[in-house]
Amino acid sequence: MWVSQRENIPLNIKLFKEAPTEYVDRVVQLARDNYTFKDDNDFTTEVLRHRIRLRYNGFRSTLSKHFRFNCGNDYDRALLNPPEEITNQEDWEFLCKHFSSDEFQKRSAQARKARSAQVLPHSNGPKSFSQTLHDRVLNGEPIDPVTMFEVTHEFKKCKDTTKCDEIK
Repeated sequence: MWVSQRENIPLNIKLFKEAPTEYVDRVVQLARDNYTFKDDNDFTTEVLRHRIRLRYNGFRSTLSKHFRFNCGNDYDRALLNPPEEITNQEDWEFLCKHFSSDEFQKRSAQARKARSAQVLPHSNGPKSFSQTLHDRVLNGEPIDPVTMFEVTHEFKKCKDTTKCDEIK
């Protein structure tokens, strides 16, 4: 489905909510054409829209990381080094301008600061908490709240060990 998103939802917008509705509707329809849903109703449509938004934002985040880490936040260097996934140079130019804008840099710095202030970051990765719970049930492992908290949080990355010891 992501290939369809990449081909159908423009990258030259600041936020997903600015994407024209007809483009998002087209991707929803492509999903319906290619997959069978048990209950195909309004709720399914909302779930699809939500998943499309998450995938779109995730892809944009990947492009932002490319701009930041592979190109050193340098606009000119980034223009010469687009990611392989980008097929339209105009989209990449727009994204480079967006990623290097003061507004984006300010929000990015604010988010980095907030993440670094987390006392105890979760460590579940891309796996949902419910999937972790399900896997533990299947494997006969304990699923009490304390164990689940310990499994889904990284105590070794805890910045304030006294708080971590309190939590344990």
